[in-house]
Order: sequence, then structure tokens, then C-alpha cells
Amino acid sequence: MPELPESATAYASAPRALLVDDFAPLRETMAQLLRAAMPPWCVTEAAGGPQALECLDAAAFDVAVVDLSMPDMNGFELTRRIRARHPAVPVLVLSMHEEEPYALKALQSGARGYLMKDRAGTDLVAAVNEVVAGGVHLSARLAERWLADRGHGMQIARHATLSGREFEVLRRLARGESPPAIATALTLAASVVTTSCQRIMAKLELGSLADMVRYGVDHGLGAPRPPRGSPPPPPLVRAAGRRLRGPDAPVSMPPPTPP
Repeated sequence: MPELPESATAYASAPRALLVDDFAPLRETMAQLLRAAMPPWCVTEAAGGPQALECLDAAAFDVAVVDLSMPDMNGFELTRRIRARHPAVPVLVLSMHEEEPYALKALQSGARGYLMKDRAGTDLVAAVNEVVAGGVHLSARLAERWLADRGHGMQIARHATLSGREFEVLRRLARGESPPAIATALTLAASVVTTSCQRIMAKLELGSLADMVRYGVDHGLGAPRPPRGSPPPPPLVRAAGRRLRGPDAPVSMPPPTPP
């Protein structure tokens, strides 16, 4: 388990955040943002899902910020496990993927918000405070659609019914990975991936592997993740005095209505 900050006594009364991302430079930059906030956050870092659960079992946290795409456990699955084992800890999902369809899937998994990585520099602290206060953090554009859908019987894409593993298999198929490559990447038996593919086809009413790939691409699931070792995104620096306006500005949202 990662060590807690050395100045633990100075942070005794500070809110506690757990940052979960396998890309250390980005994780460290986000930690600096939270530690520099007012009031400052006491931050613990974890490099993956199992390590994050270990941290949560060992200490109390006010929020968990979870990367969506991690090799050992994707953010949807980790969010579900956090909500099952530590229901009092709100989860903010952080991702490089465009909001649709990932944000709605994140909310269905139990997350309280979804933040694009390229907006973390200006929005991270506000998003964390939002979910800790009991709200839901989304961009204004998606929030408007979410509210409209709630008022008209929410229309969710068929793949929203997939389990975390099934969604990850479908996403990787859409990226062009073969079932054997997926089994190796996720450390699963080939038969498990085959079973997942069969369940995906049944749930999505598809007839073949090619149909699954086409479905994933058509629904925007095929955006590749940058390879390990890629340069980090631009520095996450809050612009002094900047007020966010326009269709992508974050807004306050009421908690989602239980199903």
C-alpha cells in the first residue's frame, strides 16, 4: 500500500482523496492540484484497482478519483467495487474518452461524476468538491441531455446493459484487438473471453464477431488508449481568475434518482 503523506499530522483535519491512475506523471500532477487547493487535500495515490481497494480498506477517504482505462481493472469495475465495499465514498471517473457513451455508463456503475482529462487542470478541484457535496459533475452539454432523458424515460444504449468485463471486451474488439490478445491483456482464460463474446452478442442481439466490432466502432468505443510511455497531457494549471462559460462548463447537478 502507498505511504500516506509524511506530514500526516498537518493534514489531520484535511479532506482525504484517493487518486487512482496507472500513469504516474498525471497522477502526481493531480495530487499537486488538490494539495494546493483551499482547503488543501490530503492525497493518497494508487497505481491500479487492487491497490486502490487495499487503500480504501485501510483508511477512510472522502472521495476516490478513478481513471477509466487501467490494465489491471477498468474504472467501471473499480467503481462498482468501491460502491459495494465503501458506499459512503463518492467516485469521480477521470477519462481521456469523450463523454458519450462513457459518462452515462460511469453513472450507471455508481460514479458521481465524469471528468475529461483535458479539463482536469481547470475543473478537477471543482469536480471533486461537487461530488463530495453530494452533487453530480458533468459538462453542461451532457447534463442537459441527462436531465432531458430523465424526464422522458432515459434512453440508454444497448451496451449499457453489459457487465464491466463484457464492456471492456467490446471496447477492445472495437479497437481492433483479437479475442486471444484480449485474453492476454486482461489475464483471462481464452474460454472466459469467448463466453463474454457470446453474452455480448446475446445482449446486443448481434450475430457475429464482425457485428460486435462494427457496433463498437459505430458507438464510439474504438478510440485507442495512448501507449504506455506517451508524453503526459499539457500541464494541469488552473488559470487564475478564469470563469468557465459555454456549452462545456461544468454545472451543479442533483443526485441521480435511484432506479
